Amino acid sequence: PRRASPSPAKAVATAAVEPAARMGNPELAELRELRRLLAAAAMRKDEEACLLKQRDEHWAEQIASQHEEIHQLQGWRQQAQLEAVQAREQEQATKAAEALRRCELLEREVPAEMRVLQEWRQYQRQVAEAEASHRCEIQELRQQERAARELEQQQQVQMAAEMLEHERRVQAQQRCKQDQVHLAQLVQDADHLNEQELEVQELLFTATFQKENGSEMQAWQLQEREMEARVEQHRHHRQELEARVEQHELQQRELTDRIEEQEHQRREMAARVEQQECRRQEMAAVIQEQERHIQELQAARKGEEQAVALVAERATEIEELQQRLKTARRDSDVQELQAWERREHQVMTKATEMQQEIQELRRYHQGEQQMAALVAQYTTEVQELQQRAEAAPRTSIVQRSERLAALEASEAEVWR
Repeated sequence: PRRASPSPAKAVATAAVEPAARMGNPELAELRELRRLLAAAAMRKDEEACLLKQRDEHWAEQIASQHEEIHQLQGWRQQAQLEAVQAREQEQATKAAEALRRCELLEREVPAEMRVLQEWRQYQRQVAEAEASHRCEIQELRQQERAARELEQQQQVQMAAEMLEHERRVQAQQRCKQDQVHLAQLVQDADHLNEQELEVQELLFTATFQKENGSEMQAWQLQEREMEARVEQHRHHRQELEARVEQHELQQRELTDRIEEQEHQRREMAARVEQQECRRQEMAAVIQEQERHIQELQAARKGEEQAVALVAERATEIEELQQRLKTARRDSDVQELQAWERREHQVMTKATEMQQEIQELRRYHQGEQQMAALVAQYTTEVQELQQRAEAAPRTSIVQRSERLAALEASEAEVWR
């Protein structure tokens, strides 16, 4: 770093130290010079403190004046708001009075139209009541039609069930015929089996007389075994056929029961279908009457639309007047809002400027506090040097000049 340039205090100190050193009291001269420098630093510090106080007072006065201005602006704003509200109320009252006057004039001009309006409203009420009653009747008819449809569906289901029962009965009859044929075949098979058993018994009887011949006996034994096996097979087959016959009988009984139920349901469905058809015819006649009445009402409405057109023209005139009043109110409100927004923007800009100035003052105070801390450190260092100079022996002129240079450098750093 570049070395600091010699200050005028250093020149004065060197000029005062050289004759003192020549006279033989260099340390006393150095101490006096140091005391003089400390006194000058204290004077400067006092001057700076006074300047800081003056600046603080000036800033405090400015802040107080700005606060007063802000309060005044707020008061003016409230007054302006009250005045604007009063003006709006007066304008609204005048406009309402004008609107009432115009309405009265219109009522005086068209009393016949008002009567027509009243009559038209009464007629509309009557028509609305008639339509409501017709709608209720139509809803009731629709509900009845829905109920008739449900009954028809149920009857159709019953008819389908009856058809199924009839088919089941036919199938049961066919199965009965097949079972009878099968039973006849089973009886024939049983007779055939009985004949075979008799033949086997005859063979066994003959075999007992022919046991003397060994080969013949063995053949007869084989035949006997075969015949016994066949007899057992025939018995198993007969048992299976009997079980099948029992199953067929159970199925026939179930089918007959189902067929009877289906026939009963079909009869009920047919009766319900007839009832629904009668109800449908009645509902169709009622609906036709209601449609005729509605057509008559529509024809009456067409003749009354002319009176409605006149009333609509008067209503449009009144709406135009109301819209004009609303537009005038909106324009005045918008202008006032813009003016207040401008004033608020100005106040906010002033407040931001004040905040920035306050932040600068705080930074300046922080710098002053740092300077005061450095000055206190410098004074402590000077006191330590004085104590060392008093306690230490006399040094050479070179060492004293080096000390003076170090002190001047530290002073320059502090003031920098």
